[in-house]
Amino acid sequence: LVDVEPNQGVLGQAGRLKEIIRCLRQGQLAERIAAARAAANLATLRENQDELAGAMPTLLEMMEPMQREESEVAMRAAAVVQNLTFSHRYHHRAVEGPWGADRTAVGVLTSGCSQPRTLQALKILNHLAENREMVPLLVDHGVIRGLYFAMAAHGEDVQVLAKLLTVLFHLGQDPRVREVALKEGVEPVIVRLANHPDEEVSHWATRSKECLFGLAC
Repeated sequence: LVDVEPNQGVLGQAGRLKEIIRCLRQGQLAERIAAARAAANLATLRENQDELAGAMPTLLEMMEPMQREESEVAMRAAAVVQNLTFSHRYHHRAVEGPWGADRTAVGVLTSGCSQPRTLQALKILNHLAENREMVPLLVDHGVIRGLYFAMAAHGEDVQVLAKLLTVLFHLGQDPRVREVALKEGVEPVIVRLANHPDEEVSHWATRSKECLFGLAC
């Protein structure tokens, strides 16, 4: 039912959101996975987002294990956070507390996790990096080092590279990031990727290089 967009608002209006949030917080494992799957779909609609964002602390705690292990419930929770962070309204909630989405996502990148987990983490970081208010926090929590590790671990995966370079481009619009990127040795990698045969990877590498190393964004 929740996979069909016209029904997503109906579910919210019928009070099903409260039941989904209850399952996220108190359900058995299978119930939590199903609830997170439903919540990810419902979170794409503005009318559902405020209520789902109220469960952000639970979602952040659920997704935290993805930096250490393969976990379906963690990945489902991360998908909800990804959809909520599409809006800047929920960015501060998403980075609050010991299980902030930025910390978990950076942890995934620096731990050499699987491609699906890495790509999911990058999608969340991309949304956060689009918000200039979030960039200093991301840098403080080691996002540049995380991107470098992800390049090393998934350097042949064009999906990961394209998303990673998009994140770097958004970060590069903050002048402070250039110094960190130089320190972490990112420049030669970006220069090489600017000549990548994949068009999207080459595009974002070129734009990142221009922002970080001398030209205007």
